[in-house]
Amino acid sequence: MSLLRLFHQKSFAGLFITHSVAEAVYLSTRVIVMSGRPGHLVAEFDVPFDMPRDPEIRFTPEFAQLVGEVSHALREAH
Repeated sequence: MSLLRLFHQKSFAGLFITHSVAEAVYLSTRVIVMSGRPGHLVAEFDVPFDMPRDPEIRFTPEFAQLVGEVSHALREAH
C-alpha cells in the first residue's frame, strides 16, 4: 500500500524527515525548512495540492515552482 493511499484511508498525521525536496512537497501538506546546527525553523510552506495526489502532479509547473521555492529557502539556510 502506498504511503499516500494509507494517509488518505487512515487520516493519520505524521512527521517525515527527508533531504529530497521533491519528496517532501509530494508527500506533505506542509514543508518546514530548518537550518543547520543549531537547527531552527527557517521557512514554512503550505502545499496546496489536493490529497490523494496524482503522481502526475510532479510534472506540473506549479509543483516545480514550489519545489524551487523550498530549494531556495534550503540553500539560503545553509
